[in-house]
Amino acid sequence: MCVWLMFHSLIYLMIRFGDFSILAWNVRGFTNKRSHTHMRKLLTRYQPDLVFLFETHVRIESSGQFWQRIGYGAIGVEEVQGHEGGVWILSHKGI
Repeated sequence: MCVWLMFHSLIYLMIRFGDFSILAWNVRGFTNKRSHTHMRKLLTRYQPDLVFLFETHVRIESSGQFWQRIGYGAIGVEEVQGHEGGVWILSHKGI
């Protein structure tokens, strides 16, 4: 899926549902425990409705259980190419 199409869909969601809190992070790799710990702290503190992660450097499947445990699901993914890139858009399952 093209990143533009993912953003286009989110614009519709933001208009339809009103105010959102959004967390965006250029994570530069979401493979280590340190990234997961930091993300968990950010989510606890800010409780965002949407999470944008850039430069994940891994496929979303590699951290699927992490997101399920904390109540978020992927709504848009531009998978990593080799060890570069990767954009994930996740939403809190309550929205």
